[in-house]
Amino acid sequence: MSKTSDIEKVVEQALESQPERREASQANQRLALEAILNEREYQRGRWGTQHDRKHTPSDWYVILSVWMGKLAQETPLFQGAFDVRKFLKRLAQLGAISAAAYEALSEKDPQPSEQKQETT
Repeated sequence: MSKTSDIEKVVEQALESQPERREASQANQRLALEAILNEREYQRGRWGTQHDRKHTPSDWYVILSVWMGKLAQETPLFQGAFDVRKFLKRLAQLGAISAAAYEALSEKDPQPSEQKQETT
């Protein structure tokens, strides 16, 4: 069993033993995914899907790295004061860019979910 699977199993067991935590976790997950989907729609409207399709995996790596840097700039390490709203917005942007990369690259390889899952 992979480390990720072990961690997921422990988290799942903890949430099952405390239904109110599970409900709160699911509500927060829905909010996160909603924010990412909203940002993705904004990006798709701004850039279009053709723009995303031209990027190579290396391009996506660079784009995601730049946006990770923007996320880092919202931390107290760089800002001094922490603005959770700005940080959450950057997280949604990063998630939407990740989704754009996944969408664009999966068009080139239509069965990415069947590939072997990497463990961390």
